Amino acid sequence: MLLYHGPGAWKGPTELDEVFPRGIPRNFLPIFGDPERGRSSRSGELMGAMTALDRDTSVVGTMVALGTLRRIAAETGGRVGWLLVKCVGAWLVSKERITEEQYREATTMTQVMTAYERSLEEWAREKYAKEREQERAEGRAEGRRAERAEVLCRQAGHRFGAAAGDRLADLFGTSPDTGRLTKAEAAVIECATADELMRRVRG
Repeated sequence: MLLYHGPGAWKGPTELDEVFPRGIPRNFLPIFGDPERGRSSRSGELMGAMTALDRDTSVVGTMVALGTLRRIAAETGGRVGWLLVKCVGAWLVSKERITEEQYREATTMTQVMTAYERSLEEWAREKYAKEREQERAEGRAEGRRAERAEVLCRQAGHRFGAAAGDRLADLFGTSPDTGRLTKAEAAVIECATADELMRRVRG
């Protein structure tokens, strides 16, 4: 049951208790338009879509409001939502606000937009997962480079003295370059002095 007053002033009951003095029937699902009074925001969204049908009577406005109703029904998955959409759609067609074909088009548009939004969500999740995996891979690679640099600095310190190891560590910095590490691995073995080692590694 839909209580609707139209564009004029409301002259009927203002509370459900007045409509149902013995209490709301158990098989009724009340949908209120005031989420600020402790009711669900979804109910307010439903009522907003319904009142939008009265504010904008153009075909475009009607289609948008109907699409909103269908989206809410699809998201909630409730039978009441789909029944409301069906009843409102039939009413709009009977009032010649839209045609049967436009009603079907609104259905298709909603389905397409829902699928599009879901595909965007899936794309975002996949992109986030790939970025996280790439960050982890880069972190692992950076960790391996840091370990190689630490080993090379110790080797240089053992062979040419602690100062040589410190100089090499300064040259590598906080993010060792792979090419420089490769040069250093050969130079630590082949070079005869610390200065020769540093020249080779600097390239």
